[in-house]
Amino acid sequence: MSRVLPWTSDDGPAIDVEELAVVADGPVFGPIDLTVDAGGTAVVVGPAGSGKTALLLTLTGRMRATGGSGTVIGADVRREHARMRSGTSLAWVDGITDLDKDYTVEQHVAERLIGLQPWYRPVIGRDRVRQSLDVAELGEALPARAFVSDLTQLQKFELELLLAWLDGSAVIAVDNIDFLRESEDRERAWRLLRDVQESAADARPDRPLSLIVTCEDDSGLPVEGDDGVVRVRLDGGHRPAEVPETGPRGGRH
Repeated sequence: MSRVLPWTSDDGPAIDVEELAVVADGPVFGPIDLTVDAGGTAVVVGPAGSGKTALLLTLTGRMRATGGSGTVIGADVRREHARMRSGTSLAWVDGITDLDKDYTVEQHVAERLIGLQPWYRPVIGRDRVRQSLDVAELGEALPARAFVSDLTQLQKFELELLLAWLDGSAVIAVDNIDFLRESEDRERAWRLLRDVQESAADARPDRPLSLIVTCEDDSGLPVEGDDGVVRVRLDGGHRPAEVPETGPRGGRH
């Protein structure tokens, strides 16, 4: 179910970039320096239009940097975009990871699991879906047969995080966690992210899960330096970057 990546924590930091920037008829973000150890978390903070989503997409190989150098999970950040994409997953990115409101929770999970199988295995058993709904405390509170349109915002967040987790990536990038408007929902979301990291470390000690999380308001999030958390603060007033085209729904974004 998970992908086999050539990168492990013995190869160095999960993210290690210098002077990284995107310019498109004006600055989108950067230049920035960022180092995140394997199993660490980058919290990208800034107002709307400051380039948070563009940075997230650049660090996961979905957008091309126009300046800077470095690596993400051992892949060259300027040249090896496909390799970066193969080892990273997205969640909660508006316009890219949107859920289908006419699908149920278990249909979304089944579709993702089928996408991770060889082409000659186009079906998945319900038992496998049920097992996947009990991963790392994700899915336990999700009603398997409920349609997305009936889920709360927090439940939608949990489902998107579960789908990203199922990919078996070394990095999961979560955009705009403060789209969850209630403070208790944001606190729950952050606990879920920590739970996922801990489960990943237990399952694969040589490749602990790293996170990239963006937000406008970082109150309530761990302080800088706490358990490998590093902050990136972006200024406002940058030109928004165009969102790249999405891949097939249900596949890796």
